[in-house]
Amino acid sequence: MTDSQTLGTLPDAVRQLLHDAIESYEQLELLLALERSRGKGMSAEDLAEVVRVRASLIEAALDALASRRLIAVRNSDTRRFFYEPASDTHDVAVRSLAQYYAEQPLLVIRLMSEHAIQRARASVALAFADAFLLRKDRSDG
Repeated sequence: MTDSQTLGTLPDAVRQLLHDAIESYEQLELLLALERSRGKGMSAEDLAEVVRVRASLIEAALDALASRRLIAVRNSDTRRFFYEPASDTHDVAVRSLAQYYAEQPLLVIRLMSEHAIQRARASVALAFADAFLLRKDRSDG
């Protein structure tokens, strides 16, 4: 079985979720931890214990998941994070992702790595192209 056939075993919705909304291992682990604790809000410190990463390192990942409307943030005494996807479609994709990640973690990690490489290449290509843009000098008026 080739790599493309292996990666093809992930449902399209899961592949799309990983491509569009999950950029790092921390985001993946945090999303799945919140999905497992549906209805129970967790602080960054609670989540740090679950995923075994310092709370200061996961704040950006939590903010990214919230901006993609996969989790909700509520403020009381402390910020609490809840699994609250914006749509049923996202919920189904996250549940499926959780199942595949539990059964075939390398399959998920391999696809995430491919996406990270694609993002890095696109970023480098954009920076390279930007270096050749001709800009009007502001002093020319």
